[in-house]
Amino acid sequence: MKQFFGPRSRLLALLCFCLSIVSSGLIKPNPALAWNCSSNCDWYQPDCIAWKKINCRPRGSGATLPFQNSYECVTVDARSGWKRFNLSRGFIGVHSISGGWSVDGRNYAPVSASGHIGADAQALSPYNQYKYSQSYPFGALLLGNGRDYFSIQQGSRFPSPLTAIDMRINDADNALGDNSGSLRVCFE
Repeated sequence: MKQFFGPRSRLLALLCFCLSIVSSGLIKPNPALAWNCSSNCDWYQPDCIAWKKINCRPRGSGATLPFQNSYECVTVDARSGWKRFNLSRGFIGVHSISGGWSVDGRNYAPVSASGHIGADAQALSPYNQYKYSQSYPFGALLLGNGRDYFSIQQGSRFPSPLTAIDMRINDADNALGDNSGSLRVCFE
């Protein structure tokens, strides 16, 4: 029976074969260290490898390669104050932020890490004393290290790799009860 392999399957087969060669330390493939690979890439995404979307593991092992699972994601709840997130290794920045939250879930639609802006910011301005930080909009994502903090809206780089980080919504500790939603922050 003839089997057809599309471009994606051929790429994965080639990648797994090459990884088997590299893992053996020799030029010949080592069957004991063969690799199982999968991908969420489609054939029309030629840059998929560069975006680290191929997942390979040594066959018979739960371990992954160091360049695999290069993102670690955590969820920051709008009803929590500062929460420390211990990361599995040093990360150099934030890759992405998704989800939505609000400082008043009954009256304001969920927003991203940039917080409530525009008409919502104007409507919330009489309550500015309830912000954790006056420097940022209500609902902004705050990141800190226990002493200093800052806000980011999307991906950014850190001056040095971090293994732990504190995060919260920009809302006072005594005003968290009416908040809703969460943000998912992925580190790279």
